[in-house]
Amino acid sequence: MVLAIYPNSSLMKTLRVTAIVVSSLLIYTNRIHAQTTPAEFPKAGSEYDVLNAWSGVWSVQGEVRDSISASWYHVDWTFTGERILNGYALKIILY
Repeated sequence: MVLAIYPNSSLMKTLRVTAIVVSSLLIYTNRIHAQTTPAEFPKAGSEYDVLNAWSGVWSVQGEVRDSISASWYHVDWTFTGERILNGYALKIILY
């Protein structure tokens, strides 16, 4: 079966309109750019400086128990605290 498309047929007009719309969208979308995030995020204010008390390397040694009725046991812990998320939070890693 051969499909014949005549210059003035409704199918030809539809194809022309579709081609024009697609071409226009391709041309004009080159000018649209996505919003980008800023290069730097805001730093935490001075009220977050209290977190600096826990920043650094800490060493904890002693005798502890899990409850009043539990027996005592020795602990020897080392943990590291560092400010993250531009100073808004504190990450503590226990070794």
